[in-house]
Amino acid sequence: MIAIRRHEARGDAPGWIHRHHARLEPEAVIRVSGGEVAVPMENPREPWPQNDRVYRLDLRTLRWTAHDDPWRAVPLPEVDWPEHWRPVASSVQAWDLADALGRSVGPGHPLFADEYEPVAQTGDNSALAVLLRSRADPDLWLVSEGPTYCGRSERPLKYETYQGLGAWRAAAAARGEWWWH
Repeated sequence: MIAIRRHEARGDAPGWIHRHHARLEPEAVIRVSGGEVAVPMENPREPWPQNDRVYRLDLRTLRWTAHDDPWRAVPLPEVDWPEHWRPVASSVQAWDLADALGRSVGPGHPLFADEYEPVAQTGDNSALAVLLRSRADPDLWLVSEGPTYCGRSERPLKYETYQGLGAWRAAAAARGEWWWH
């Protein structure tokens, strides 16, 4: 028999946020980061403030703790970005790119899961390539390009992996603005 019971959590909970990332960490902890904080605002057209804290829920004790670490799982390296490439500027932009990627590939695709963090991009919504970093191996980088960020297409998503940021930078310098064009 399966039963659902309500459990009350204590501590510094994230409150009403959306467009955030959540993932299960070792030791039965859920990590919540990024997103926007839903607060009452005088002008409903103003964007909600970004969540700049990281919250962890210990599932054994049901206690939330808040931390002031950055929204990225791993800080960005200090690099000179290749021409036309720019870092992803916010947790909301990263969430949008990760969500578009997840919606564009099927469950059997390696990029379906939230295992890669969007780090940089080139192009715009009509033609976009994205650099992603593996959450499990911060030295593993991936570039994806295709109609995935603009809607489904008959063309499959193209992607390549690189071991080390230097290998990706060399490929980006050789290929220019568009990865496969």
